[in-house]
This record gives sequence, structure tokens and C-alpha cells, in this order.
Amino acid sequence: MNLFEVNAAYQLAEDRLFATINEDGELDQEAFAAFQQIKEDRDTVIESCILADKNDKAMIDALDKEIESLQERKKALQNKIEWREGYLTNILDGQKFETARAKATFRKSEKVNIIDMALIPEQFQKVKIENTADKTLIKNEFKAGREVSGCSLDTYLNIQIK
Repeated sequence: MNLFEVNAAYQLAEDRLFATINEDGELDQEAFAAFQQIKEDRDTVIESCILADKNDKAMIDALDKEIESLQERKKALQNKIEWREGYLTNILDGQKFETARAKATFRKSEKVNIIDMALIPEQFQKVKIENTADKTLIKNEFKAGREVSGCSLDTYLNIQIK
């Protein structure tokens, strides 16, 4: 059974168990035994879900470390390529080089370098305006009992698995 099915069976067994309470407040032992079995099954399935979650998180951590390692290796290779191309550019000084297995040519390009943004006239500047919500301030308004139009304060349950 999956968690949904075992949880539904648990709820049903719990309802049946409470329905068997007699006038002395005693439970039917057969219903109690059935409830205990379903509870154990439910606990096993829940435990399996938690363990799978922990395992997946450990895998994500391992993958993150591997990604970080690969990114470091990639950066080292990019630096090596950049250095080598700079070296070749300096050695060849814009001259074409070609053999049967390799070829290096140059093309001219232009690039504007900004030295001091404050000295650039306004007509050559772009203004970037971005509106964002101050969620901390909005949350404080809600906590103080005031409404903020266009917003809601929602409560979530965040599971902590260790």
C-alpha cells in the first residue's frame, strides 16, 4: 500500500475502533488489534517516506559537491584557454598562422569601456527602475492587524526531517 491508501485505512480503523467502545469505556480487543496492525503499517510507510526523503537530500548534497568540483575544473580549463589565447595573440601579433592541423586568424572588433559612469552625459545613460514589494514591511502590517491590498499573509507547515 502507498501512504495515501495506508492513511485512509488507518483513519477507517481508528473510526471503527472508537465505534466499538462499550458502555464501560472498554475497547473491542479485535478492533484494537486491527487498529494496531494498521498503525504499524502506517508507521512503516511514513518511516520509508522520511528515509527516502533523507536519501534524496543526501544525493542532492553529493550532486551539489560534484557540480561544484566540475565547475572548478571547468573554470581552470577556461583560465588555461584564456591564458593560452592571450599568449598566442601576443606571440602572433595579429599575423595569420596555419598548418595542416591548426589555424589561427584575427579579426578586429570594437568595444566601449566605461571608465567613470558619473562623467557620462545623461543622453548616453539608461535608467533602470524596478518596483519590488517590501515583504518584511507588509508582514509587519499584517501582524499589527492592518490589511495591505494586493497581499495576503499565508501560513505554511514546513516539515523538518533529520
